[in-house]
Amino acid sequence: MWHPDRAASASTRPCDNPFRAQRLDALRYAEDGVVVDEVVEKLRQKCYRGALVGPHGTGKTTLLREVGDRLIGEGLSPMPLFINSDERGTLPRHWRSAIRMAGHGDALLLDGYDLLPLWARAWVLHASRGASAVVVTSHRRCVWKTVAKTTSSPAVLRRLVSELTEEDDAALIDCDALWHKHQGNLRDALRELYDRH
Repeated sequence: MWHPDRAASASTRPCDNPFRAQRLDALRYAEDGVVVDEVVEKLRQKCYRGALVGPHGTGKTTLLREVGDRLIGEGLSPMPLFINSDERGTLPRHWRSAIRMAGHGDALLLDGYDLLPLWARAWVLHASRGASAVVVTSHRRCVWKTVAKTTSSPAVLRRLVSELTEEDDAALIDCDALWHKHQGNLRDALRELYDRH
């Protein structure tokens, strides 16, 4: 999901912080109207090509990971590709080489497709034809058919906080206010909780 690079407060070591990146990365997708099995079925119907679409911080990356895990059961080998913040607006070299190498049995999982420039999106569309599956994340509709629209809610944030903390600690966090403060961006809400701890 995200990787905070700030030191934790003096009272808490980073490894004790319940909201540290390693714990967040281990979370399962918090279904909020999107069922992973249904997403995989839609992909199957669309020849394993599609987009996971939704606003910032609503679980697209986490859903992409879970879809990738399910595609293994479909006999495919996931090839996850992510864009770092310093790679936005370019076509990363590692994307080019991986997409060129992808062939029968490979499932390209492209996180941040809409962050590519237009020419790079066109190149990916053309160059990925050899792969058996292509699943992208995007903040808005794109050339790939939408197979899931991610959203968030205070209830989802509450569930995530409950999974990460002790029951007494979770009760002290006003998830509704935090969700509204970050306009539904779960990533930013969890980042704030990391900074608080």
